[in-house]
Amino acid sequence: MKKYLSLFILITLIISLNSIWGQTGPQNDSSLISYSYHFEEPIIKNIILYNSTYQRVFLQDCELYSKVGTPRLPIKPLRILLPKDTIIISIKVNTDELIDLNYNVSNIELGEPGYPLSTNENRMLPPNPCYYKSTSFPDSSYNLIGVQQSRGYSILHINLHPVQYLDEMHSISYYSNMTLEIEVKGGIQHPLFRGIEKDEQRILNNIENIDPLIMSTYNQFHSKLINQGPFTYNYIIITTEDFKNYHGTYDLYDLTEKREEQGLTTLIKTVEEIYDEYAGRDKQEQIRNFIKDAYLNFQTDWILLAGDVEFVPVRYLWDIDGADIGMASDIYYQCLDGDYNSDNDSWYGERNDGVNSDIIDLYAEVFIGRASVDNTDQIENFVKKTLAYEAYEWGVTPHLEKAESVGEYVWSGSGGWGAGYVERCIDYCGEYGHDTHGISSNVYKVQPLYERDIQYSEIDLIQDINNGVNFINHLGHSSPTYCMRFTPDDIFNFTNTYYSFWYSQGCHPGQFHMADECISEAWTVYSNGGFAAIMNTGYGYGSNDNYDGSDNRFAREFWDALNNSAEKISRLGPANQDSKEDNMWHIDDGNQMYHNCYSTSLFGDPYVQIKGMEDFRADFTWTPIYPTPNCVVSFVDESLAAESFYWDFDDGETSTKETPDHIFSDEGIYNVTLMIQGMDNQEDGITRSVQIFENWPPIAIPIPKKIATDSTTIQFQAENSWDPDGEVVEYHWDFDDGVTSDKISPSHTFNLDGIYTVKLTVTDDKGKQGYTLCDIRIDQNTPPISEVIIGGERGENSWLISPAHISLQSSDWSGVKRIKYRIDNGDWYSYKNPVIVDSNGGHVIEYYGEDIWGNVEEIQSESFSIDTQIPELLVSLNGTKNKGWYTSPVTITCQGNDNGSGLQNIYYMIVGKHDGWQIYSNPINLHKDGKNDLLIYVKDYAGLTYGKDIKYTINIDQLSPVTTSFFSGDPSPGKTINIKLDAYDEGIGVKDIWYQLDEQSLKKYNDEIILSDEGSHLISYYSLDYLGNQEETQEQYFMMGVEPTIDIYSPTPGIYVDNNQIFSLNGKIFAVGNLEIKASCSPNYLTKEKINIYVDEIPKNSIDEFPIIWVWDEISFGNHMIKVEVEFIDIIIEKEIKIFKIF
Repeated sequence: MKKYLSLFILITLIISLNSIWGQTGPQNDSSLISYSYHFEEPIIKNIILYNSTYQRVFLQDCELYSKVGTPRLPIKPLRILLPKDTIIISIKVNTDELIDLNYNVSNIELGEPGYPLSTNENRMLPPNPCYYKSTSFPDSSYNLIGVQQSRGYSILHINLHPVQYLDEMHSISYYSNMTLEIEVKGGIQHPLFRGIEKDEQRILNNIENIDPLIMSTYNQFHSKLINQGPFTYNYIIITTEDFKNYHGTYDLYDLTEKREEQGLTTLIKTVEEIYDEYAGRDKQEQIRNFIKDAYLNFQTDWILLAGDVEFVPVRYLWDIDGADIGMASDIYYQCLDGDYNSDNDSWYGERNDGVNSDIIDLYAEVFIGRASVDNTDQIENFVKKTLAYEAYEWGVTPHLEKAESVGEYVWSGSGGWGAGYVERCIDYCGEYGHDTHGISSNVYKVQPLYERDIQYSEIDLIQDINNGVNFINHLGHSSPTYCMRFTPDDIFNFTNTYYSFWYSQGCHPGQFHMADECISEAWTVYSNGGFAAIMNTGYGYGSNDNYDGSDNRFAREFWDALNNSAEKISRLGPANQDSKEDNMWHIDDGNQMYHNCYSTSLFGDPYVQIKGMEDFRADFTWTPIYPTPNCVVSFVDESLAAESFYWDFDDGETSTKETPDHIFSDEGIYNVTLMIQGMDNQEDGITRSVQIFENWPPIAIPIPKKIATDSTTIQFQAENSWDPDGEVVEYHWDFDDGVTSDKISPSHTFNLDGIYTVKLTVTDDKGKQGYTLCDIRIDQNTPPISEVIIGGERGENSWLISPAHISLQSSDWSGVKRIKYRIDNGDWYSYKNPVIVDSNGGHVIEYYGEDIWGNVEEIQSESFSIDTQIPELLVSLNGTKNKGWYTSPVTITCQGNDNGSGLQNIYYMIVGKHDGWQIYSNPINLHKDGKNDLLIYVKDYAGLTYGKDIKYTINIDQLSPVTTSFFSGDPSPGKTINIKLDAYDEGIGVKDIWYQLDEQSLKKYNDEIILSDEGSHLISYYSLDYLGNQEETQEQYFMMGVEPTIDIYSPTPGIYVDNNQIFSLNGKIFAVGNLEIKASCSPNYLTKEKINIYVDEIPKNSIDEFPIIWVWDEISFGNHMIKVEVEFIDIIIEKEIKIFKIF
């Protein structure tokens, strides 16, 4: 009953939406929207690319745009809000006269291709020109990206082209004034318009034209479409019944309780409920339809998908401009316009799979994140880490001020250092005509780990993470199970308890549907990883001779969303989505921009704010730093966007001032709390410990605090120690080797190599103590410990299927002087930069480290194997052929070869016959007439394949066509019948149908045969195909001039018990129990459409063919009329009998 009720609600919703969608918008007549733009004179600068001088053109307030191989010129990207529910009739750009710049542009910069970070192509060649040099480029004053719908608001993306280049004249010209005219007319109302204020605020931050007249077309519909019922669920977790019902130390309910504390309303919805209540062509569409319903009717903005792909399925989208073919992408669940498959083929997310086959929808209605959990332990880990991070307090938890910027070596050339990409995510960057405000170095201590500049090890990274960082920004070689030198097993073994966020541009570390636990999953669901990550489900892409890679465009906009105050974004979900919407203006430039929209995925809760980047936050400081009882402590508010204040001083006193003064009368540690309230009833709070002492402990300052040396004797000093309110009178050193000293500046000799934690304790004149620890590393005889990281794209059976990117790293107490290595017994080299090995086969790298004191490590070695050569496949088809068709069975033989890792198997699949791939062992025999699609591929032991995307279409035609006759009309006296002949051929197709009627001559069939002559007739017919295969002649006798009749030949008059005749009677039929009805029809050549059986004019059964046999098993008493009705193509006949049913 529940399911039917839910179905009724859904149908009601669909009907209401259809009625809305079918109405015309507010503007029935066309209207004109016009905006004018002025441009200053362009600036031309020389730049160095590919060791040559090129010209780059700059224009104020414009971005640089180009497709691969075309001139890179300034454009004016526009996001224009259209009137509500309108469609565009025409677009026109009016300009003044072109102004020619007197400047010789002999070598214009061209748009460059993007490259997967895993490839090793030659990138030192400039792109080939792809434009006409004899005409001005571009040939239009604008290019249309398309209309995107954002929560029912229509946003036109269009780029103006104020600059033109004429190659044969080496000239640049520009328009100083351009006027954009858009003619629109009323369309249909958008079904996803909610008409609520927060949607309008989001749109106002996303458009160029805040036009009151256009906004008024939306405002008049405010709150008219939104559900006005009592329930809202701003935040919904979609998971399974088992995960929902789990109750542990940390579970999903802890997450919803936290969100409710933050002012949201929440719901946990199971996929089982969704599948039961919502329609859809598959499970993914059912989930999406639920999300649409929640967005529309429950004001839902935040969705957490709590389950791995087998629990909460993902949609695979067509890789429009990348190399992945298909990609897992949860953007399908957050961009809700259309169904993402307007052409109803097997691929979702194609370029024109939007509404009415327009551009695909990339603007989000809701914000999605995924907790890719497989079990309840992983739920515990995910929730624990998310809540722990949200409990950290800026200014109180020191590690929040630390950030890691990690750039690895990816390829040789100017665009091949990861450092060059991630550096452009820090502070303001205006390069490549693209303005972003990245990670603020004034707010965070950004630790650079760049292979371009220094050697660092996996151990360094692990130590940094275990010591605590707020977030990591990374670019380097990756795979589903390798990223930033970590594997899932490495992450499992972390001891980190300071959970952080990780953004990586590497290839496939977020490919959660391919690995049991990919990197993004390990990071977010293992106990000691981080709380969230944004990673690629597909390839990461870099650029050629610069750092304008498509992945980095999204990374720059992500960090800009969080750090640019104009964006007003602080949460992960909106920031990730903003990076996509802010890149819409060049989505069509061919540089894998669609790919990145699909690939860049959030693993984590979309509602979480990055600490230090909040747009609303409570914070405060106080003076003096060392307060005493009964002195005035001045509290200073340093909150963001606070409207009101409430202070609790933990001694019974409170205040509502912004900057209150307070006196603590007693010594102690007071947990002072500041609660603030902002716009939209936002609330935040922070608690800090304020220490009040009559006598403050002294400050111990040892020298050296940290040292690494090969000398065993260290001179220590403590003269700089001091006391805030007195003087230091005693000093005590503990050297961590059983020896102590009370001198101010002792000298101490350590007998063994090792790391010693030396403790200096100082005592003031009132007996209070303070201490500081020193890190002392003695390294006379201990060599470094080195390791090798062999990166690259991993195939199967431990083979690399790309060149090996070899990084060496070494750690030593005192410091590493150098690392030496050799490959395959070659010469020894000093390691400086990552080494690339690209030759196929097995290899051995040997290596050792030497520290700054000359201690040398024993030689280490590691083997690895490379296979980048795809296997070979030879397919032979044998059979007799005629006109491109086989007229005999076809035998397919396959032969594979691989000179690398070795041939593993050949696989094949006959489309429509096999559900999956079959292992080839013997020749394949095809004999079925028609089009046979065969897929064959070869696979080597490294997992490389050839032929998967090649389809062999084998056309076979051995059989003749089959002809069917259809008789319609009425054979009664004075009436006519029509004879239609229809032939079908599985193979090449029917060429002709021939027939002979009675004694007439043989004729070619072209149209229906009409016949009215009474009497007996014979029609003979056959067909033949284009290969000459002729069908055996078929014959049909038929009679004209007879009335069609039905004969109900059973039951005959008598008494029946359970269909057995007990007695015969004259004229009447009595039945006890079941009774079988049998009937036939004459003439039987007429083509029947349906045979119906009625009891007392109530339909009981339908039968397709004669003979009619039907069992009447109803319990009844009294007289009943049984009717048999036959529907022919043109006439209907019937026959009735009366039966008295006892029961």
